[in-house]
Amino acid sequence: MLFETARRAFNDGIGNFKGIVDSRNELNQQNWDTQKEVNTDQFLDRLAQYKTPEELAAAQASGQLDALKAQFGGQIDRDAVRGAEQAQADVLMKRIAAQNQYADDKTNRDARPLVDQFNGLIANNDLAGARKFLADNVLGTDESQYSNLILDRNDKQFSQNMEQARFAIQKEQERRANYDWNDKWAEINQNRLAVDLGDQALKGATSFADARTAYLTSAKEKGLRDDVVNKGLANLQASYQTRTGLTTEQDEWLNSQEDVIAANSQAAKDKEALARNRYNDDKVWQTTVDDAIAGVFPRVKGEEDNTAIKIRGMVKAYEDKFKDKLGGMSIGPALEQTLKGLGISEETFTDNVLNTDGFDKALKRNVEEMLAFNALRSQAKTSAANAQQLLLKKRLGLISGNIGANLK
Repeated sequence: MLFETARRAFNDGIGNFKGIVDSRNELNQQNWDTQKEVNTDQFLDRLAQYKTPEELAAAQASGQLDALKAQFGGQIDRDAVRGAEQAQADVLMKRIAAQNQYADDKTNRDARPLVDQFNGLIANNDLAGARKFLADNVLGTDESQYSNLILDRNDKQFSQNMEQARFAIQKEQERRANYDWNDKWAEINQNRLAVDLGDQALKGATSFADARTAYLTSAKEKGLRDDVVNKGLANLQASYQTRTGLTTEQDEWLNSQEDVIAANSQAAKDKEALARNRYNDDKVWQTTVDDAIAGVFPRVKGEEDNTAIKIRGMVKAYEDKFKDKLGGMSIGPALEQTLKGLGISEETFTDNVLNTDGFDKALKRNVEEMLAFNALRSQAKTSAANAQQLLLKKRLGLISGNIGANLK
């Protein structure tokens, strides 16, 4: 009996000790989890302090956030903080974008009364007043449309002047009806050609120097007489001044400015880069996925073999995976280049030689090249527009007297 009582007492003691140990372990785990939650919250609070994408990027680049995570060791929810960093970057970018959009919308709303005044000047054909008004006021976030409107009116006046010149030549032809016909037509044709060459030179010129060079080159190629060339050159200068509103001195000064030279140089550089790209063909961009596959497997829909079906499936998977990157753009042009590059044809390409990995890599490479070209095309369009807008803005400044007041 005494032994049994002792045994039970011993077992009870062991059970109580185990309970104490379990309780201590549970408490330690709770403390660990609590500290992990506190550390995670502290990291998230640090993220919330950054108010702009630049601040967040600077903190990431400096290693502050990585150091804070390393400080906490394993007591931090790494999945939560990793997702929070990306989410915070997205939130800040959207916030900045919304602020910029609001600012642009407000600028455009505030400019509406000024736009109405500008349109009134255009309606009254007061182009000089419109130029000065545009130079003195802000008509919204995109003023190029108003500069282009003035330029369009100038072009119409220029076209009318050209028609008048041609009409004058015709009247001269009638007036000299009694002259020798051979001499008469030679004279008329020389003068008419001089007018046409001047018209062509002005269309692509950004300065009078460019227009003059183009005109003289064309006149030499066409064999115009010196007196006709000189007469046409005088008409060219008068027409250019009517079209732009600038004197020769103002035009030379304008095109010697470093920012104008830099803008024109960038536009020319981007244009040249586009010209060398194999995607620089409107016909290429009209190619759909169906067109690309049909060029390899000329079947009617519903009768494609397994290879064509596999290609369609891989293309669809790629489009779904990179939907945001493509932005609704068809990858037909890239697919066509991929099939050509791999030497795939109806005769040589079968299920037995379908290299899924090679096809996928080639398609990805060609899509990236297509997207890069699209970005370059947008950049070239922007640089050309920037160069034109800068030139127009400075022209308006010269005309209104806001810049180059000492020029004549």
